[in-house]
Amino acid sequence: MSDFANNITSALINTQVPEFVRNEHQTFVQFLEYYYKFLEQDGEQIYVTKNFLNFLDVDKITEDIQEDHLKGDEYVLRETDDYHAFLQKLYDNYITYIPDTVIADRTLLLKHAKEFYRSRGSEKSIRYLMRALYNKEVDFYYPKTDILRASDGKWFVERSLKVTNVMVDGHANNVAVNQFADHLIKGLSSNATATVERVDTYYDKGQLVTELKISGIYREFQNAEKIFTYYTEEGVDRYLTADLFSGVITAVTINAGGTGYTEGSTIPITSNGTGAKIVISKVTKGIIQGVGVVYGGAGFKIDDSVVISGSGSGASANVANVNANGFYHPNSYNVMWTTISLEANTAIGNTIYSNLVSSITDPANAWMTNSMSFFAYSNCGPAISCLVINTGNNYVPPLSLSISANSIISRLGILGRMEIVDGGSGYAANDKIEFINPIGATGIGSGAYANVSSVDANGKITEVHFIQQPGQIIGGSGYDWLNLPTANVMSATGNGANIVVRASIGHNESLVASNSTIGTIQQISIITGGAGYTDNPVLRLDLLGDGTANAVPTVVTGAYSYPGRYINDDGHISAYNFLEDRDYYQNFSYVVKVDETINKYRKTIKDLIHPAGMKMFGEYLTVDDQNTYVNANVSVDFSEATFFDSYYQVQDYITGTLSPTKISANLNPEIINANYTVDNANQSGSFIATGNNYVVYSPSHGFAKDDYVYFSIYQGAASNLVNGTYLVTYANANYLIVKNPYTVVSNTGNLQLYNPKIQVTADRTVALDVGENVHLTFTTTDPFLGNALYSIYATSGTRRFDVLHPQPNAIIELVPPAGNTSISYFYRTAATSLQSNGTVIVTPTLGAGESIPYSPGVLSDKSVNTDITMIITQSVNIGPLWSGATVTRSFAVGEENVLFGAGTYFNDFNVGDRIEMADAPGGSPDFYVVDISSNTIMLLSNAVPSAVTASEIFKAYKVNDVVNLIGKGIDNGAKRTVTATAANLTFDLKETFPGTVSANITYKLASSITTSNNNLSSVIVRTNNSIVTATDHGFSTGDHAYLLITGGDSANVTNGYYSITDVADANTFNISSRYPITTNATATLYTKNNDIVIVNHAASNGNSVYLSFVSGDQSNTTNGIYSSLKIESDKFRVKTDIPVTSNSGVLVYYSTNVYSNIFFTKTYHSLYASDNVRVEFESASISNGIFTVNTVYGANSFNIAYNANSYVNTTSNTLSFAGLSLGPDIVMQGTALISLYK
Repeated sequence: MSDFANNITSALINTQVPEFVRNEHQTFVQFLEYYYKFLEQDGEQIYVTKNFLNFLDVDKITEDIQEDHLKGDEYVLRETDDYHAFLQKLYDNYITYIPDTVIADRTLLLKHAKEFYRSRGSEKSIRYLMRALYNKEVDFYYPKTDILRASDGKWFVERSLKVTNVMVDGHANNVAVNQFADHLIKGLSSNATATVERVDTYYDKGQLVTELKISGIYREFQNAEKIFTYYTEEGVDRYLTADLFSGVITAVTINAGGTGYTEGSTIPITSNGTGAKIVISKVTKGIIQGVGVVYGGAGFKIDDSVVISGSGSGASANVANVNANGFYHPNSYNVMWTTISLEANTAIGNTIYSNLVSSITDPANAWMTNSMSFFAYSNCGPAISCLVINTGNNYVPPLSLSISANSIISRLGILGRMEIVDGGSGYAANDKIEFINPIGATGIGSGAYANVSSVDANGKITEVHFIQQPGQIIGGSGYDWLNLPTANVMSATGNGANIVVRASIGHNESLVASNSTIGTIQQISIITGGAGYTDNPVLRLDLLGDGTANAVPTVVTGAYSYPGRYINDDGHISAYNFLEDRDYYQNFSYVVKVDETINKYRKTIKDLIHPAGMKMFGEYLTVDDQNTYVNANVSVDFSEATFFDSYYQVQDYITGTLSPTKISANLNPEIINANYTVDNANQSGSFIATGNNYVVYSPSHGFAKDDYVYFSIYQGAASNLVNGTYLVTYANANYLIVKNPYTVVSNTGNLQLYNPKIQVTADRTVALDVGENVHLTFTTTDPFLGNALYSIYATSGTRRFDVLHPQPNAIIELVPPAGNTSISYFYRTAATSLQSNGTVIVTPTLGAGESIPYSPGVLSDKSVNTDITMIITQSVNIGPLWSGATVTRSFAVGEENVLFGAGTYFNDFNVGDRIEMADAPGGSPDFYVVDISSNTIMLLSNAVPSAVTASEIFKAYKVNDVVNLIGKGIDNGAKRTVTATAANLTFDLKETFPGTVSANITYKLASSITTSNNNLSSVIVRTNNSIVTATDHGFSTGDHAYLLITGGDSANVTNGYYSITDVADANTFNISSRYPITTNATATLYTKNNDIVIVNHAASNGNSVYLSFVSGDQSNTTNGIYSSLKIESDKFRVKTDIPVTSNSGVLVYYSTNVYSNIFFTKTYHSLYASDNVRVEFESASISNGIFTVNTVYGANSFNIAYNANSYVNTTSNTLSFAGLSLGPDIVMQGTALISLYK
């Protein structure tokens, strides 16, 4: 260690001894000087004493050792026992566990021992040690990362914004969209923020899409708003904006699949958006379960094939039954199939003719008729029912069904069926009917004639038939079945008849398939997503298929969320995971991975830096030196700040209590005078019920699509076919189809049609919509028109609306003006018992003016059908029938529902009767008579079990079965009767029961009334508008009032908010409720005025206050600026947009104050007092800037002194200074983004 002049004691000896010693004893003085020089040499006492502090500096010790080495080995050896040993002491004391074989400079290790020991137990300390020992890099592995843990999956939902119209500083620049990446964006309207992770551009469903993948979303971006950010380009700050690309249909959710839909169909969309194309891409396929006959056409035979066309294969069906009674056309035709024109070139006298009768040797000289070939086409008629032979598979709509008649007969063009649309009047029997070919018909038909077979007393045509003409087939020939001729009744006296030709032989049938669920939508595809669909677009699936499917489109109007996914395989059984054990796979183990054996470093790590409680493992890491590179130029850039979100609250507020102002109110119903009309006309019809469809035939029924119709079924009713009101889904002049909520395999029958519409016309304009409820009070003699709530199903103009009659088959005519006598009708139901002989007498109790409305005697079928219904309420079987008779099912393929009898009289049954067999009890399944061929052959509704062989047969009634009162009784097939007298009705079912049978009988009675006023067609309408009277209520149209009901009609008006539809004056306004109120009600009305109590408050009239609601009715209050009205020194008043319903705690800020302190909360914010932070506030009225942390309250909260700081205005790039006062749209509490600023 170098000597220094100012640290040498020997130089001071001469000045330290007395003068006489210096003069008289110079040798002694010189001795002393040499003695001290000796002690001052390296390693001697004075040297060590005077340089002791230097020994503590390892750099100086090292420097001295290096100097001694330069002086020579002898010099070094002389000092090894002095302070040089001190360096070893430092090694032993501070880095004693670091081996002497360490590669790194031990002195350098000694200098950094403190930092090393501070990092003990960390990866950093092990990396440091391994570099020092072996100059090798280390990797780590923690077995706990691969432990299988329940519910440990990391779920991630990626979100994005789709943008368009990218602009830089107000100029279009689509290329600049990539500048959004790694920037914080903000919504101009919503103040929502997010960080853009990356920018993607691609085509989706034919449309160019620019998508910003975002994270750290705060608030929701609004539809179609502008977003912005800033970026720097060549030292210049740029303002980058884009518009959110809104209203794109991205997905469709199927809620109900419906039936009858077709793949490839484009779905209509109701919306203001454009450009979207959505198609049905997949529907269910199914089988053909049944074929129903909607219209039977003409000229078909049993076993004619049914042609089923459309997607699918394998189904087949035949005609099971035809009407061969000859009513519409002859049931047999003798048809010549020989064609004369084929013999045009055959020589006269030739013995061989190509298509004449071969047994005639000389046709030219024989009778011509003997040479012709004929065939008999017999037992034909309109089709009644069809039978499915094979159900097939994979059928999808649309399906086309037709009957393939005999090809020869169907080509002849014979007219086969007429219908009487209007019988007119004044006609006579045998009036002739001619047929006129329409213009453009492909066939030139001729030879068809018909006549009027019968008329009624007024000359109304009731029956027509084709008639034979010489040399012609009955019905003529050559007519075009696609363009049938017009029928013209020739009569000198008749007029108004309308006869329509409906079918030619072998054509003009109409069939419908009953199937399993076919055409149910399974998948909908988006071809193009379009744009602008921001108004809740509706997919009009009601216009396709059966109209019952429902699907809802998903429209991106802000941030789009992708389907979530797991970001790794944590927690997955299929992943690279292991069960936890006590050694390796546990939470407190780690693996050091280095290309050295663990035996070399295990003890060193455990002695120096191994964390207590942990378990260490070693893994030898193989390194390919050729692929190992060292980057010596590593730099760290902290230019991008990291923001965290925090909740802020401006401090120095005043706490108060807000109380709503309440006043008394009265509610009165809006009452409108009106008149009403009903339609008591009704008509008969027949139906085929298949699946969920009623197909009804009723000529000139008068109903249209979307009308309501009431069905009263008097033949063919079943548990799934009931009387009721139905919506018409299809209609033409003679047919209509309705949807049945219940599924029926197949059934036919007869019914009566009624119009259930009540049309109400108000005496002034009313604002009522479809679906609203009204309370109606009728002035009427109709006992079914009760005073009650009715739902409006249709409107017309501004004064007229329609509701449904609760009992349409009981609709009566309105009573005429005063002074006139009118007969009205009503219905009554009697619970009675049929006697064992099948009879029952109903004797009604008649009131004043009431009577049985029939002439004495047996009632007509029409009167019985229309007016009377009998329903069995006790199950009973009649039989076994016909003593000794038995029945056996058919065993022919496809004829399992055909029943053969021995000793039976099947003609005594009615079509639609229920039967049971001893070997096939009822309900497994139920059996109904579908068709009767003879006394020994009939067709049932279901396949008969094979066990039915020589089985007894019964006629059966079950609970709720409707009795066919105009049919036959099973006792000898006699016709049933209903007989009326002035006092009673007598029923005779012509059947013998095993005992009495209970039943309900509904019948019609008449009421005679003489009117004393002319207002019996009036109705009082109470709408869902209520008139509220409250003094100085303070509301405007469009406001919401809160009512607390205290009395009156609380059933129809309840506590809650109500929209104010109109304000009459300062004391009266109207509200709209769900249901009309029927009587007056009282209520407490909460106004928009609210009183705030604060002792000696600072609010004054016209000044503003900022209110922050912290308790009470926070759902109906909004933090913000309010105008104050001073009431007294301790109370002032504010007006809220919506009435407050309870007392609320508020924080009050006065506009006359300037606020200094802002309080922030953030868990583990890691900030210290005097730190500088960059703050970006949610509120645009609070300037963003750089502020100093004033007070740190703890790990989770701190504040800044807002007006005690200058800050950088990032817009003007200037240094600014401001305090905080109330301003427009200010938010005194909310969220902010904060970053440590350095």
